[in-house]
Amino acid sequence: MSCPVRLSVFAMNSSLKITACAAVLVSLTVVGTTAVSTAL
Repeated sequence: MSCPVRLSVFAMNSSLKITACAAVLVSLTVVGTTAVSTAL
């Protein structure tokens, strides 16, 4: 594998990880907000 290909694969993987982390954070926030509003 050449360098550019490796770099693009690495960039894709890291952006996927960032997207996954963001999705988890968003869902946790939504769940937390729902729980709080339900408890109140």
